[in-house]
This record gives sequence, structure tokens and C-alpha cells, in this order.
Amino acid sequence: MAIVAVTTGLALLPSDAWPLATLAQAGARAGLQPYLPALTHLLGFAGLVGVFTALGGHPRLAAAGVLGYSALLELLQGFIPWREASWADMQVNLLAVVLGLGVVLGVTRGGRAGRRRRPLRIRVVVAKKE
Repeated sequence: MAIVAVTTGLALLPSDAWPLATLAQAGARAGLQPYLPALTHLLGFAGLVGVFTALGGHPRLAAAGVLGYSALLELLQGFIPWREASWADMQVNLLAVVLGLGVVLGVTRGGRAGRRRRPLRIRVVVAKKE
């Protein structure tokens, strides 16, 4: 729950607020200023898919929840005077969720890492000589 509270707070802060301004300054020094908003969305929402999956959620359910959460954040930003809702941000959020889900499924081998598997049985057939 704390993760949701922190990310919601960051998403609704004015863009010149302390954490966001510091990140923007660091991005400008690294030459990433034009790409910084998309990079933060990609890393943030892909990371949330991983975090919620690691907390015990099913990967696809975690991805659907994070996508719904990102849509809710974009909707809320439309009602706040110092923020604006953006379809471009929502598209980047969707890409981030898909990439995060792909990484999680790749790491967990299809989302089955925590499930009990049947033991591998090898059957050896020896031909009898007559």
C-alpha cells in the first residue's frame, strides 16, 4: 500500500517539486531531458508490475492492475490545475506495463515459477537380446 501512496504522490506533485526537479536536473546533465518523462514512466510502471508480482500477485493480474492504476492517475491529473492528463503518457504507460509483464514472464518462465511442478520422469527402455 505504501508503494501506491508514494507513486500517487509523485504523480500528482507539481513538476517543479523537489524530487521531480532534482530528477529533471540530473536528466539535463546526462543529456536525457527530452526523454526523461517517457523514461520515468517506463521504469516506474514496468517496475510496479515486477513489484506487485513479487509481492505474490499473478503477473497478468498485476499488469492489469497497474494499467488501471496508470489510467486512474492520468484521469486524476486532468483535474489538478498544475498537472495535465495526456494520451501520450497513457500510451507510454501501456508500453511500460507490456514490457514489465514480458520481463516478469521471462524471468518466471511463463509465470509458473511458484507453482508446484511434476517431477521429471525419464523412462529408459532397454531392448532385450534374444
